[in-house]
Amino acid sequence: MEQAKILIVEDEVNIARVIQLELEHEGYQTVIVENGGAAIEKMEDAS
Repeated sequence: MEQAKILIVEDEVNIARVIQLELEHEGYQTVIVENGGAAIEKMEDAS
C-alpha cells in the first residue's frame, strides 16, 4: 500500500516543522511549502 502524502502549507517554519515531525511520526510522507501559490504549483506537478 502506498504511503499517504500530506502537503503542509505554513509560512512559519517552526510551526511547519512541528507539524511535519508529528505527521511523519504517524507514518505519513510530508512536503512543506510556504504559501498558497507554492501549494498550487506542487499540486499541479503531482498530477
